[in-house]
Amino acid sequence: MKTTFKYLIAAAVILMAGCRETQDPLLSVSPTRLEFDAAGGKSQDIEITSNILWRIDRPDWLDVSTDSEKGKAPVTVTAKDNTTTSPRYGLLKIIAATGTLSAEVEVSQKESTLIKINNREIKGVTAPVAGATPVKVIEATQQYKGEVAWTPASSTFAYDTTYAAVITLTANEGYTLHGVVENYFTVAGADPVTNAANNGVVTAQFPETAPAPVSIAAIAGVTAPVLGATPVTAITETAQYDGTVEWSPAVTGTFAAVTAYTATITLTPKTGFTLTGVSENFFTVAGATDVSNEANSYVITAVFPATGAAPGSEDHPFIVNSPATLQKVGSGTDGWTLDKHYRQTENITLTGNWTPVGTSLSPFTGSYDGGGYSIANLTISGNITGGYLGLFGRIGADGAVRNVALRNVNINSTSGFVGGIAGWNAGTIENCYVTGKVSSKDETGGVAGVCDNGVIKNCYSTCDVTCSGGQIGGITGLCTNTSRIAHCYATGKISGTVRVGGIAGSNGSPDDTIERCVALNPEVSASEGATVGRITGRNLGNLSTNFGFIEMTLTGSSGNVTPTPSATGVHGANLTRDNANTSTGWIGTMGFDTDLWDIAPNRLPYLKTTKGGAFKEEQDAKVN
Repeated sequence: MKTTFKYLIAAAVILMAGCRETQDPLLSVSPTRLEFDAAGGKSQDIEITSNILWRIDRPDWLDVSTDSEKGKAPVTVTAKDNTTTSPRYGLLKIIAATGTLSAEVEVSQKESTLIKINNREIKGVTAPVAGATPVKVIEATQQYKGEVAWTPASSTFAYDTTYAAVITLTANEGYTLHGVVENYFTVAGADPVTNAANNGVVTAQFPETAPAPVSIAAIAGVTAPVLGATPVTAITETAQYDGTVEWSPAVTGTFAAVTAYTATITLTPKTGFTLTGVSENFFTVAGATDVSNEANSYVITAVFPATGAAPGSEDHPFIVNSPATLQKVGSGTDGWTLDKHYRQTENITLTGNWTPVGTSLSPFTGSYDGGGYSIANLTISGNITGGYLGLFGRIGADGAVRNVALRNVNINSTSGFVGGIAGWNAGTIENCYVTGKVSSKDETGGVAGVCDNGVIKNCYSTCDVTCSGGQIGGITGLCTNTSRIAHCYATGKISGTVRVGGIAGSNGSPDDTIERCVALNPEVSASEGATVGRITGRNLGNLSTNFGFIEMTLTGSSGNVTPTPSATGVHGANLTRDNANTSTGWIGTMGFDTDLWDIAPNRLPYLKTTKGGAFKEEQDAKVN
């Protein structure tokens, strides 16, 4: 009996324990009501009492510290800002994971007293300008203030760069960004301007800044035109620009002589550069006398000095400084043609038989300036067909020979038209002298055999001139066809057959002139007839202010000839030895120019060059 009772007691204990393990579900919450102000961020706590697993359903304007748990737990409830002008209500619903058991907390939030920002235009931020300093804050308003950060970051804005301003707005007291829609704000000069809804971070994208003004002033690759050079058509490219070049006057092939060229340069800026902002007359071009450009212009005009003269031109004569270069004159080699210009720069001594420059058919029409230097020992001998013998065979109408000292000439030929400087002169011979001897057949003179519509001035000859024929003179054998002989003298012995004179054998046409010349020859003789004179053996032209040496022996075929002195006659006025050796008569009566003649007492005048310089060899002209 007792044993049975014990078993019954044990079963009752076990049953009571099982009942405790399977107690009823429990879920409650405290408090059951919460109230929040409009400003969000504030929290309140609730206490959930439960013996089961639970979860919380809530409005989206509430945050909770935990959404689910089992058993008893504290939960923090936080309300977000109420930006509306109305209060709002909601339920926190604590729901059992299983079953239908639940508990509720009523939540209310007061309406907002903040004003939604409605000032759309953000001021104080403008489009970036190269060289300017970026702003760091906006222009504050009653509603908001803001800071500005730039991308890319820069202490000053660069050229040719795209910038974005990131503006962070902060609402002032009493205002809110809540309710501001997406892409609400504007910034002058920016596009696009973006912001998220309810957000004060505004991004303003600006157009790229202007390109950098060109700063390289010196335009390279364009140099002063040079005769014979090929013009460039493009400048030397730089990091900032390249360019083309056009020339005026237009160039075909190479630059011409003695021409002033203008280069028109058209620049093209490289990416990132501009000519806007370039000042007037900013650019330079080496060698140009004037470089101009308008402000902001890509066209530059460069004016250059005239190119030099062509080789062999009057301003750029060929240089003669040796026997080889003298013989090259008029040869055509290397452009040394008969119409070019030449200048002697050294004394030259010749050897061998000389070939004259220019012929009867191809005369010398250029110019030869001896520069006061000498040519010694010019020799021509033999029977040379056609004549035209001398340093120059024939000088044409445009030809000129000046400042030549032809020393110790030796011409011995049976041909005609022979003279020291030229066999035939239709151009100009000036400031030249000849020493030595000349012998030929006809038309022979110390300076020129024939002067045909030409000029011989400021010359003298000390040559002995001998001719087997007629028309022989100390300066020229024949003066014809409107020729002029002026300010010349001769001191050599002159002999021939007919028409023999101390200055000219014959002044042969009405318009020929011999003036202010002096015949100082010791002997003048004509073996056939009496056409012999101290100045000229025959005169059909004009004679003026000429003088003949009073001691001259004048001989014709019948013996001595007694001259009739006359400054306008074939014998000239009388001139004594003393007169010849004094300077006053040469300067005053005879009118010799002291710029072209070195005139001093007790000697005859010595030549100067046409530029007034001294001849390089000492002169020794004297009365024999």
